[in-house]
Amino acid sequence: MRRHIIPAILEESVEEVQKKIERVRKFGPAPEGVGLISRVQIDVIDGEYADNLTAMPSDLVDIDFGVLNLDFHFMTEEPVDYVLECSELHKTTSDVRVIGQVERMGSQEDFVKEAEHFGCQAGLALDLYTPISSLRKNLYSKLDCILLMSVRAGFSGQHFHHMISEKIRKLKQSGFDGEIVMDGGEDPKHIVLSRAAGASEFAVGSFLWKSKDIRKALEELLEAVS
Repeated sequence: MRRHIIPAILEESVEEVQKKIERVRKFGPAPEGVGLISRVQIDVIDGEYADNLTAMPSDLVDIDFGVLNLDFHFMTEEPVDYVLECSELHKTTSDVRVIGQVERMGSQEDFVKEAEHFGCQAGLALDLYTPISSLRKNLYSKLDCILLMSVRAGFSGQHFHHMISEKIRKLKQSGFDGEIVMDGGEDPKHIVLSRAAGASEFAVGSFLWKSKDIRKALEELLEAVS
């Protein structure tokens, strides 16, 4: 299992996305960076799934992501509609992973097929109170990851819910052996708990962006993962 820290960016403006990419780009893979991170997560919210609106993938084509790989986490009315936009960014980065919330998804199979069609890795996401039984187990072998929200999807800065540890265990017991991504309220203390339950990747927002020293914050997070 990989054990990665993934800076998570939830912003309305392209300019703010750019600023955050510039803060972490130098910590990407060597030889261009120092190798503390390998990817970033862009949160995409359409104002329908949650009462919030972010920059869309098509808005980000001119951003220099360096050698960082990209995750797009779709908290949208119909995630499959946004996969095409991400294919444009696939031209400038080696790896794009699209992760869709299942709650407003018409067909999990169609989402995975669309991701495969455009050469993207696919993942599915569950909101805090969405049960593991909502996932189509026949798709497990086609998924790179399953993302579990440890807060309610749609807004940054919320508090971590400890009930998520049991949900991680249930996901592993259901037969999924891919990457389990935790998202929401993640900090070193909570990462230790989630890792012990079986999570392998951690999307971190507020803890990282509120830090005055990004490198120190990343090192603290990576120590919690190890």
